[in-house]
Amino acid sequence: MKKGNISIAAIISLSLIWAPAFGGSKLLLSAIGPISLAGIRFWIAALALTAVKWLMPNKCRNTLRKEDWKLLVLTALACVLHYVWSNQASLLLNETESSMISSFQAVFTLLAAGLLLEDLVTPKVSFCVGISSIGAVLTMEFGFLRENVLRGYALMIGAVVVWVLYCIYVPQMLKNSSCFSVVYGQCWIAALMLTPAFFFEPVPVRALDPVQWGWLLFLGIFGVAVGFLLNAYGLKRMGPIRVSLVLTGLPFVIVLINMLFQDKNITLIRLLGSCMILYGTALAILDYAKKNNDDRGILGE
Repeated sequence: MKKGNISIAAIISLSLIWAPAFGGSKLLLSAIGPISLAGIRFWIAALALTAVKWLMPNKCRNTLRKEDWKLLVLTALACVLHYVWSNQASLLLNETESSMISSFQAVFTLLAAGLLLEDLVTPKVSFCVGISSIGAVLTMEFGFLRENVLRGYALMIGAVVVWVLYCIYVPQMLKNSSCFSVVYGQCWIAALMLTPAFFFEPVPVRALDPVQWGWLLFLGIFGVAVGFLLNAYGLKRMGPIRVSLVLTGLPFVIVLINMLFQDKNITLIRLLGSCMILYGTALAILDYAKKNNDDRGILGE
């Protein structure tokens, strides 16, 4: 693999990890409260990253500066709000509706970057965002008339907005700190923030079956620990707009999973939407690959 393709592979892998997470969260929310579920995920992630740090102390040394701690706490709070609100929204929406709203992350990131990072916005990037976002909407099947669906959309939009702010500000810490240091700190701070929820939303540990335990471990280790490392690596190398654009492919992956495992048919509109997602994402990836070459690791600098 060429050096410049490492970042692209990381974000595509992230899409494949996060796509089934919508269904897994939906399954677990039938037994665990939305705030407690977020807390468990961050505790599992924090403990997993601690184990990695213990096994590889040289690669996982702390590189955070004192001036970054304030931003670290704020971004950890953004993670907490994102997962709590998205869990609450998942109680009201199905997985395709949730991913449809999250697919607008690229649009929100473009708008935020236009205000905060004006030099990153180009006509080509704007075109790619527009094409992929329209395609994401076309791939989705959602019902506007179900009870509480508008409240679910509002919660999901709030979750996407705080995640966009997270993606905008995290690269500032990554200029001088390793991806591992930032993600490790965020997971521990978020886990501690969410700990009081266990007193209000007790977790029925004995009532969970092996499948639910499997999903908990997947969502904590891969969904948060590995997912956040891949996301941070992509943000550091590609920037927030291109990362969010590649993640617009999430609805396409979810539609593919539904067709394979839930026997949903392909319609012409959904096929068109999928093609638009792939077209917009491919343009952004090719544009990035031509301009960048890097081989720095995900754990270290």
